[in-house]
Amino acid sequence: MLQAETVRPASERRTAYVVKVYPRFSETFIVTEILAREDAGEDLEIFALRPTTDTRFHPEIARVQAPVHFVSKPYKLADAWQVYARATAAIPGFAERYAALLPELAGYDAADAHQAIELACSAAKRGITHLHAHFGSLAGRTAEIAAALAGIEYSVTTHAKDLFHDSVDAARLGLTVARAHHIVTISEYNLEHLRRSYPESADRIHLVYNGLELDRFPYTDPEPVSAERPLRIAAVGRMVEKKGFFDLVEAVGRLVADGVAVEARIAGDGELFDAVRAAVDAAGLTDTITLLGARTPSSSCCSPACSPSCSPASCPRRRRTPRTPPPRRWPARSPPTGVHRRR
Repeated sequence: MLQAETVRPASERRTAYVVKVYPRFSETFIVTEILAREDAGEDLEIFALRPTTDTRFHPEIARVQAPVHFVSKPYKLADAWQVYARATAAIPGFAERYAALLPELAGYDAADAHQAIELACSAAKRGITHLHAHFGSLAGRTAEIAAALAGIEYSVTTHAKDLFHDSVDAARLGLTVARAHHIVTISEYNLEHLRRSYPESADRIHLVYNGLELDRFPYTDPEPVSAERPLRIAAVGRMVEKKGFFDLVEAVGRLVADGVAVEARIAGDGELFDAVRAAVDAAGLTDTITLLGARTPSSSCCSPACSPSCSPASCPRRRRTPRTPPPRRWPARSPPTGVHRRR
């Protein structure tokens, strides 16, 4: 089994994030995590395997200090050959590690394998000692191979599609889990699933919930539901089947049928937006459910308590003192992923 040659204490780690696409409009949880770690004093870098195709971006991305590197994919044999040359020069022991891994690499897409070599080379040149990937699919596998070739550690945060989609190869995911310094997942259900599926690695699989910057979303006690004040529901997510918006429309319809006064707002866009709107229309809920479309956290409030024209400047639920980031500093000890307490 390929493992990091040196296991470093957290205080000596220098971490780089590995993601399939950066930035991605729907992956606010990654940006929030990076910002939290930077606020804790970590000096991070980001490696993206694919260019973004998004046409809009969250303003929080501008607060990220980590440099972003796009890992190139060779399209000609000569370019691929240069990747080997750079890795051999930059990584002590690369040839031996590559030879040990070659039987496995032969079964992978050639361009993806070369990206892993390029990532290993970049990590070595930039003094990266730990790779952390989000999603156990392409990003996780690439971080795994790159870490093995560079002789460093890696970890992965798993989510949903990378665990439960029909395309997931459970045996291949098991290799990623077994070789990792640790695995993070974002729900109790996932944690139980992974520990049950890979019991030999159970003590290295941890639960870390996706975080929020709570000062941006201050809690207020909800007003009691009454005849004068309807039940108010807010939902945020991409308009794809797994998010369950069709179930939400059906649930709201049942509430209305039972005589419950209810108002709902849904913020998000995606391939099923028109289908969700058709479902709202067919259920006769156009006066009950408002579809807001894509929203950034600061562009408009999705709270049913506010009007559709609500803005950060006018919304009493969102008005707050501007946040000043703390000065950058090196912590005495930093957790290898996230800044949340693990279970």
